[in-house]
Amino acid sequence: MKTLCWKLIALFTLGLGLLAPASLCAADAASSISLAGQWRFALDRDDAGFTGQWFTKDLTDKIQIPGILQGQGYGDDVAMDTPWIAALGVRGWQNKPELARFTKPGEVKIPWFAQPAKHYLGVAWYQRDIDIPANWAGKRVELFLERAHWQTTAFVDDKQFGYEDSLVAPHVSDLGTLTPGHHRLTIRVDNRLMNNQRVDGHSVSDQMGGTWNGLVGRIELHATSPVWIADAQVFPNVAKKTAVINVTIGNDSGQAGSGMLTAKGFSFAVHWDANGGSGQLTVPLADDVQTWDEFHPNLQHLTVTLLYGSSEDDRDVTFGLRELSFNESTSVAG
Repeated sequence: MKTLCWKLIALFTLGLGLLAPASLCAADAASSISLAGQWRFALDRDDAGFTGQWFTKDLTDKIQIPGILQGQGYGDDVAMDTPWIAALGVRGWQNKPELARFTKPGEVKIPWFAQPAKHYLGVAWYQRDIDIPANWAGKRVELFLERAHWQTTAFVDDKQFGYEDSLVAPHVSDLGTLTPGHHRLTIRVDNRLMNNQRVDGHSVSDQMGGTWNGLVGRIELHATSPVWIADAQVFPNVAKKTAVINVTIGNDSGQAGSGMLTAKGFSFAVHWDANGGSGQLTVPLADDVQTWDEFHPNLQHLTVTLLYGSSEDDRDVTFGLRELSFNESTSVAG
């Protein structure tokens, strides 16, 4: 049964693969549930939701997900004292006669900004009911958020599941094993400036609309076996026409075990302890395998399968071959 698959694009230098995750491809309908639709919602201007345990009660506002709150009427009207993250750049623009009309209440327009319809910096809570199907009994469940801004914390019923804060990768939360039936899923999203980011960075600043709050892209629940392929990275060797696949095994079963990794008809025994494990599988590529470049973007496809007992988990990887080198004898006269 196919569960979760990443498309991976690999570029290569000196015959070693440099891996760059690109996107998640579709999971089987039997192991994936879309959470798109109407969610319950609440702004948390005072950041009181943790102490008030908002995740234990039904929120009252409504919002459409995928979506952002500023685009659905939530937040504050833009004003001259709006607390932007970005540095405003040119000083004194509001004193220029030709721009005076853009400083009036209800008509404020900041020059050189991709100005949002509304402005909001802080915490917002998103919530909906989920139903775990009977055939997910005993399976591991993960929450997949393709794009969120910025920090997300997931709760199922009254239990918290860590937090994620990547700006460049999906937020994936391991929810462990959930009993079939009805549950309440709540996600806390905080879009305030995190870490020591440059305030004018386009991914976090107001100038390019980077201070949105919400969940966009695919929002899904995925089911996997309790032991699964958590990661698969491909390192091809162009000269030998082989691909080394490094696999990380996740384990929520709490027990050590063993199984087989397979790809292209080749198998390798793999073992894991209560916390998981790793394995490596080398497979030959076709003699006429084509290399990748920007004019001939030839891609290779492999499916890696973990087999143990009566369970299996698959990961599809897509990669390209490219070898770069340099001549150490080349020098520039000073």
